[in-house]
Amino acid sequence: MSDQQVSKAEKRELPPAHSVEKELRRRFTMRWRPVILTFELKIRKPSALKSTRMIRTASFVTNLKSRILEHYKEDYLHPRSDGAIALVLSVGGSNTKRSNAIGTRINSEFVGHLLDDYRFASRIPDGACRAAATMMINWVQNIASFIERREAVEPAKKKRKKPAEVLEGLTIDDFYAGWRRQAELYEQAATTIIPFGRHKGTPLDEIGRREARWLISHMLPKADLEQTLKYVNQLLAKEPDLTDDALFVAHPYKTDDRHKRALQARRLIQRVIAPISTSEPTLLGLLQANELAELRDELLERINTGAVLDQKLELSGLQETLAETIAASEDLETLQDAFEIFLYGKPMNFPSIALVDPEGGYPIQALADYQSSLKWFRPNPDRLVDAEKYADERLEARAREHLERTSGRLRTPKLQPIPFVGTTKPSAAGKATNFRDCALLFDEETGEYVFIAKLRGIDDPLTNEEIAQRKALPQNAERWGKLHYANLPLHTIQMSERVAIELYPLEWGEASVRSRFLRKRAPMLKALIAYQRQAQEELFEAARAAGQSDTEALRASLAIDPMFTTAKIVTRPKADGKAEFFVQITAKPPVTQRRDPATSVIGIHEHRDGYSYAIIGFDGKPLRGPDDTEQVGDILTPAHVDPTLGARKSKNYAHEVANAIIRQAEGAFLGLEDTGYRKAKSDLSRERNREIFQRPSKLVVALLDYKARHTGIPAPLLVRNVSPSRDCGVCGVRLPKGVSGVSKEYRATCPQCTQVCPVGSEDDEISCLSCQFTWSPQWRDKSTHYSFRCPSCFAPARPARHNTAIVVAQETLRRLKRRAEQQEEAEADE
Repeated sequence: MSDQQVSKAEKRELPPAHSVEKELRRRFTMRWRPVILTFELKIRKPSALKSTRMIRTASFVTNLKSRILEHYKEDYLHPRSDGAIALVLSVGGSNTKRSNAIGTRINSEFVGHLLDDYRFASRIPDGACRAAATMMINWVQNIASFIERREAVEPAKKKRKKPAEVLEGLTIDDFYAGWRRQAELYEQAATTIIPFGRHKGTPLDEIGRREARWLISHMLPKADLEQTLKYVNQLLAKEPDLTDDALFVAHPYKTDDRHKRALQARRLIQRVIAPISTSEPTLLGLLQANELAELRDELLERINTGAVLDQKLELSGLQETLAETIAASEDLETLQDAFEIFLYGKPMNFPSIALVDPEGGYPIQALADYQSSLKWFRPNPDRLVDAEKYADERLEARAREHLERTSGRLRTPKLQPIPFVGTTKPSAAGKATNFRDCALLFDEETGEYVFIAKLRGIDDPLTNEEIAQRKALPQNAERWGKLHYANLPLHTIQMSERVAIELYPLEWGEASVRSRFLRKRAPMLKALIAYQRQAQEELFEAARAAGQSDTEALRASLAIDPMFTTAKIVTRPKADGKAEFFVQITAKPPVTQRRDPATSVIGIHEHRDGYSYAIIGFDGKPLRGPDDTEQVGDILTPAHVDPTLGARKSKNYAHEVANAIIRQAEGAFLGLEDTGYRKAKSDLSRERNREIFQRPSKLVVALLDYKARHTGIPAPLLVRNVSPSRDCGVCGVRLPKGVSGVSKEYRATCPQCTQVCPVGSEDDEISCLSCQFTWSPQWRDKSTHYSFRCPSCFAPARPARHNTAIVVAQETLRRLKRRAEQQEEAEADE
């Protein structure tokens, strides 16, 4: 880097230690949000009666939510004052308060008349109404955030609002106006005629999104096109004086894909025999004469496109709309904006749920198609036309094919969960329980869990089957009398013949795919029950110490807060068409906050191979461990879930990564790099998309949010404004644009002494630096390593991923300082 570039480098100072300590003290002493955990347990071999009851109930909930969404459906072409938008904007508060208030209003004004001929527990429709209200709230907030993001003058400098804050001060007229403007902009962009390429003259909506991304990748500035065209002409003319420079000019958009891995490639090819690089640009000197001629024609077409582009955009009506919302300076940039709007500017559709058959749970439309296909096989012997058509083999084959196609659609669809809003709380000791909605029970001797659900009202008349089931209860009284409430472990369940309930024995799913994860959750569930028992025993002993009897003390112990609050039954179809049922229990465990603030900060950086960490002090320098080595390295995940070690895709990967990060933090304040921007746009390369989307980054952030609070440290702080190639973790300098401190090198392991040696990308033979052994490594034996060496401070080179982790930790210190200043300003305003 030249002296002039050094002068342009930006020095990023670290904040003083006292400001960081003040903000950390506030974060460790403030009241944290409660931790919410979900335990999923499988219902063990339900009877045919229970399965039918659950499918009918799930079908009822599905159809109820479908009718609610259809009733409040919104369309920007037909504004209404009684739709979902008006309903959501009329209620304030957090999303939870909004959903509860809107659900109550929907239940009282719309759903009441639908329940006259269908008897369910009164709280199940209420839970369905709240779930439908949550779907509408999320849709309204998504559209409002989309409008605000598109209309922002400087979106990079605009402070991001929380989802609940987006709707504050927004009127229904402003919402419809912004929604209509964005929808019309997308529709006009979709009808834009492509002026060049293999789909020339075709509207965008007919070619699809992948072709639109291809067009964007081929739209380059006119100066670059003309420069490349000059080199192509030199190669075609074979001018001896100018050909040498043109041979090493990179192709404007084509890359070397000789070793590109397909999505259908075997795992050995994808994980083990991976090429060194599949994104190297193709040089013009490697192209054949016919390929150069084809490239010349493409470049001429793109250069000449600008002359006729204005007329085509004017005919489509897009140019005028873009002029109002987007500052477009050149023709090609305007067309690229049209492609961007087509790819990422479509407003979210209003949520909808398909109606299902209440008896079998099948989609109504699919069931109607299947029944119509059966009519062909039911001839009428009195009609001569029917007898003649059955003699035609072509008609028979067509009817049989239609029957197979329609019968394949009759698989059990994804039914909506059965919601249970409140948990049962027993009455006084020794008396029967008036069941509310549901309860989780456990047996201390066998370790068995049982879920009870009330699907009918308390005073509703029982059916003959339910009466027989109630009469059979005394035979199992000894077994069920040992079941305790998970919320109140000192109390056992007391049956009542006047309440129609069902009992579902549960299992941890040893035969299911999620068995390993569920077995790990079992000790946590037992620990929560033990905590509830201890809290209840403390109330019991306090009441006895006050002179109350055992019965009164046991009644007083019911005053503890319930930890297991809500639940729902989820129906999942299997491959054979049958259904499996799972109970999802929601728990709010207590949070034990640390009162002593952290004295260090850990930064987490996500890269293509996993996660790296760096633990630094308030001075911005990495801390050293007992062996005097810097606490900088990579997050190690178990081999059975690590995709870089050949493991198959697993749902447990995100949990294992989050647990490994929490273990590595060891009480330090957690700063996590926000990599959501990487998934904002797709790429034409399948490998690049696999690299971007293979890791569940958003899920890892969500898991860290509650796992950190559950272990006694605040939720992680998402950090932006990090440049992996320009930020130095030693001197804090940000290099100017165009200057990178990252260098790529190849390494190979010596087969004689296992020493890692540097190797060139084209070297046929290398000699080991340790034992002087000479060998010829294959391309599969070479590994790629990226190192960072700052050209400003000339610090020793270190792995680029470790340097970025240090930068993330330093940026966390700066963010903490800014948060402290914002808090002081807010307190001063009050």
